[in-house]
Amino acid sequence: MSKVKIISIGLILFITFKATELLSQTAPLKYEITYSPHVEYNSILSKGKTFVWKSTDIDNSLSEEVSLKDIFNFHYQGELVKGFKISTNGWITFNTSLTSSEPQNNLGSPKINSVIAPFWDDISANSKVTFGQYFDASMRYMIEPYDHDSKVLTIEWGGMERTADGSTNLNFQLKLYEKSNGIQFLYGEMNGYTGGSNYIYSYSCGMNGSKISDVPKDGEVLALRHDNTSDFVSSDASVANKGCNSLYYLPNCYSTITFKPGEPNKPYIYTAILPGNDDQESAFHVPVVAAEPNGHCGQVYSSEGATPSHDLKTCKGIPDDDVWFKFTSYKSTIVTVKVYGAGGYDPVIEILDDGWSTLKEPACVNETGEGMTETWHSDKIVLKQGYYIRVYDARKGSGKTGVFSIAVFTTP
Repeated sequence: MSKVKIISIGLILFITFKATELLSQTAPLKYEITYSPHVEYNSILSKGKTFVWKSTDIDNSLSEEVSLKDIFNFHYQGELVKGFKISTNGWITFNTSLTSSEPQNNLGSPKINSVIAPFWDDISANSKVTFGQYFDASMRYMIEPYDHDSKVLTIEWGGMERTADGSTNLNFQLKLYEKSNGIQFLYGEMNGYTGGSNYIYSYSCGMNGSKISDVPKDGEVLALRHDNTSDFVSSDASVANKGCNSLYYLPNCYSTITFKPGEPNKPYIYTAILPGNDDQESAFHVPVVAAEPNGHCGQVYSSEGATPSHDLKTCKGIPDDDVWFKFTSYKSTIVTVKVYGAGGYDPVIEILDDGWSTLKEPACVNETGEGMTETWHSDKIVLKQGYYIRVYDARKGSGKTGVFSIAVFTTP
């Protein structure tokens, strides 16, 4: 055989090998990502289709495959998606050979791949519904017309609970769009801080590809690095409960994250957001409602980064992270103030009059501990007079999370 033929055959084999290699490679995860704090949330739990489950474990279960063949044309990493499975732990996978509903969230794990996760944590289906209806009452999907000749697939987790805590109520959706191949995370009521458990959330938010290196490369993983932002990265996401797999500040109620296929955003420059109510003059107004609210959307705050207020006597604990609120009662002289600590936060309440003087009656409360609720109550409120609420963690700094929610109401 001549050298020319040998070289030609070698060249053909090399080109064939390279072509096969290129064809076997999946497209990287590349999206333009935007975050919006305001979105309308429409549940599909009353009309969506149910999933099929072999397991009866409402905590850690993975559904049977939902086939999308010939009914929904969506591409992920450049490949047509044929079906998916849903996990009770807040994610779906296009790898329908998976059998584990892995509660240990890790977007950088090669074992749990082709995952899209709006909220991956150890959560469970709604335990408060009729026996046997747990799955159907908590997870459904629906395909609807969208934008003329296109469709959208909505997948919802509704009334979900932090495992072993039925007082929590987490609602979120994943939307997949035909044609554009866009992805959207939507969050409804995210009531996870109930002041009754010292549990610190440690969730993941994002997606991963079909192939993930031991140390994830660009395009293999997109993991949210800072909560309630569009800051997604591929780094620091390969260890469970660490880095991007340890977010603790829940997604804001009625917020959304949108992923539009295309060139990724420029590197996100994160700037810590310091509390806007760091001092008395900038106190946030809290409405006085008729009864203790069932949820706390719009009333979740943080004292992380706050500085101590000067010229005030110490109430209890160390007020080096105090933040301020104010309220005025127009109809009732009976008022209750509650501060619900998130896991790792030990709240203190101090009530002051409109001259910033601590009330003569007992106005400083620190009776519980981390993740618990502090309660102040009075039947001597002066109508139409302003009152200030000072909140801080009892220890040095803002605790492990800095997070709490607050309510002011007239029912004793």
